[in-house]
Amino acid sequence: MIEPTKAQARILRTLRENPNDLYINHDQYGTHNQYSFYGHYKHKKKIRGKTAEILIREGWIKEWEGENVWNKGFKISKAGLKAILTWRDQDFEGLSGESAEMSAAEVLGALKLFYTHMDFQQLDRYIKVPELARENQDRRVDLFVLDCWKGLSKFVFEIKVTRSDFINEMKKPEKREFGLSISNYFYFATPEGLINGDEIPIEAGLIEISDDGEVQIVIEAPPRETLSPSWALVKQIARKERLDHGQQIKLLDRGE
Repeated sequence: MIEPTKAQARILRTLRENPNDLYINHDQYGTHNQYSFYGHYKHKKKIRGKTAEILIREGWIKEWEGENVWNKGFKISKAGLKAILTWRDQDFEGLSGESAEMSAAEVLGALKLFYTHMDFQQLDRYIKVPELARENQDRRVDLFVLDCWKGLSKFVFEIKVTRSDFINEMKKPEKREFGLSISNYFYFATPEGLINGDEIPIEAGLIEISDDGEVQIVIEAPPRETLSPSWALVKQIARKERLDHGQQIKLLDRGE
């Protein structure tokens, strides 16, 4: 029997710690299967289909039916309990200095590809600016995305690839002030299974990236009203776009 990954083990632990009011719900729409935690609002979260299918295949979760006809899905099995029996907290959560299962560059690349939509004139719907900083450089965001089609919606993404990085972020909410001030939608972007849904601050959403680069919006970010971009921010976006374009030209000139 294989050992669960951290992402799979965190799902099993969540089921183990909430045996009475939580299960995995399964809905099928044509050939598409959708899985999600169900039964407790704190754990509201979609589960990637491939992950759920592995949990079922390995026998770590079993079919379950509640008292009501609509209560039907999966709960942790004896095999699932055994699979994480000897796991310690740090095995689930990770330690300071832990190695990341996916690099920040891989997450950034997947997000940039996801937010690329060319029209018939080959114009991209989105302006994407990585490492956008305040003019005085004291705060920056990992990725700023401007939707040029729908009311100039502004997205900010904070990339976290380890548990310790995310936990440290939660201890310093002031670090999110800049990102929140320039966006209508604020997301944490992580490898699949790194963060539980109930850990996400109320003002943010969660996007997960699978091992094969698939992007899934797990928790929708609540829309927020923000001021129009200041000229200082517009200048920073234009400057960053020009620098990125210049770097791309250099790479092409070198044949990279």
